[in-house]
Amino acid sequence: MKTLELTGYIDDEVFWGDEITPDMLRDALSGYDGDLTIKLHSYGGSCAAATRMYDIIREYAGNVIIVISGVAASAGSVLAMAGDRVEMTPGSLLMVHNPSCVAWGEERDLEEAIRLLQSVKESILNIYSRGTDLGRDELSGMMDATTWLDAGEALEQGFIDGITGDAELSDDDATEEVDTIQSPSPSALKAVAYIDRHEAEAKVRAWVERQKPHASGRPDPEPTPAPQHDSQPDTQSNTTAPTQPAGISVAQLEKRLSLLRH
Repeated sequence: MKTLELTGYIDDEVFWGDEITPDMLRDALSGYDGDLTIKLHSYGGSCAAATRMYDIIREYAGNVIIVISGVAASAGSVLAMAGDRVEMTPGSLLMVHNPSCVAWGEERDLEEAIRLLQSVKESILNIYSRGTDLGRDELSGMMDATTWLDAGEALEQGFIDGITGDAELSDDDATEEVDTIQSPSPSALKAVAYIDRHEAEAKVRAWVERQKPHASGRPDPEPTPAPQHDSQPDTQSNTTAPTQPAGISVAQLEKRLSLLRH
């Protein structure tokens, strides 16, 4: 069985240099046939890109085993559910939480942002529901709470089908061809035998911070699972520093509009 390694933040394009994208995955799979093992290590990224990659794997003709080797957090946990069988190494972590987006505007704009996030959450629940026996309400509660699971907990909750030992992975790699899709600087996302949760949380937050609008000219991001619930000014892509409109801050408006969620 061939092995493909997926390591990096998930996005629709390579901008920062450490992303894995749907096009990269599709190109890699185009040369494959037969059964496949995918080793996944991702701290999250774009919901839309993760869903595209999920669909690409589901469309693959062969049987696919996904092994979480490191972290499958946020959008990475969505991608992990694409396998016909999903496993984790003993020291790996899986994390689920609510999507977030960057928003700015009047009341109607923020209400629309909330409706968008609710729709994205429902789409994520559709995927989690397929891979587990948990009900939507229970899964939703886990997302609300930002839930981190070790391999044993993930198996108990039904997110994975088994726990794979490091020795088993090494034996497979010794006899099978291994291809890698990862960032140009893999040391930044290097998987270790046991993942430090605080470090993993920091890397998830790093993705969220880089998605906030800057003067870099990067387009505003699509909804992305993130542990933070504060909103930041939304600007159009340009090469000048963004100007924050006058008026009530988004944080104040979001606090008021949070009542709409209940």
